[in-house]
Amino acid sequence: MLLRALTVVFDIPLRRKELKFFRGAMIKCAGSEQYLFHNHQGDGFVYKYPKIQYRIVAGRAAVFCLEQGVEQMMHLLSSGAVGQTVDIGERKGVPLTIFRLSPVKLVADIVDEQVRYRIYDWLPFNQSNFQIYNSRQSDDQVLPMLNRILTANILSFAKGVGWHIQSRVECRIDPDTISSRIVKYKNQKLISLSLEFTTNLLLPSKIGLGKGVSISHGLVSYNPKSEEE
Repeated sequence: MLLRALTVVFDIPLRRKELKFFRGAMIKCAGSEQYLFHNHQGDGFVYKYPKIQYRIVAGRAAVFCLEQGVEQMMHLLSSGAVGQTVDIGERKGVPLTIFRLSPVKLVADIVDEQVRYRIYDWLPFNQSNFQIYNSRQSDDQVLPMLNRILTANILSFAKGVGWHIQSRVECRIDPDTISSRIVKYKNQKLISLSLEFTTNLLLPSKIGLGKGVSISHGLVSYNPKSEEE
């Protein structure tokens, strides 16, 4: 399957803690009718895979768009948003100028071999599965749970972009690659994991998986170590 994607990098230096403010600025600039910028319709949240995601690329503010998100972003850029000024937290009147536009077609497919990836700042836990993770005695107890959660996140992404996977998805996390850190998400302190995993899917690099995808959690990149196994 081919997916339309567009990365818009703005000439705006941005720090991680400012990402939520950049998101708010873009939502205000786009207007409430462009719902993919904020994933809300009416008074409710849209429980679908975010087609517009806010990133930092080489220290600059960026927006990653998929499928219909590409159309909404192009509509915004062609409607005079470029050159306007936005407020990003305490920074007022920041010019919205483009540094780079990168339109691409991304491939998603099921393959015979296992492909290795790395995922960064993944947020897999809710209250119940975090208690299991926190009280674990060994990797044998927690790895099956993490594999199930990651598989579910991949299937949620596939459903969100209209990718109908007909075969069984195999997903295996490498326990020797897991690192964790505390992050703040929706005013709560959560544990995020960065790790490597293998799956029988060809996943588009730079997609996000799991919670917090819209603000750069769970970013996936291809890892060529797959050829070493």
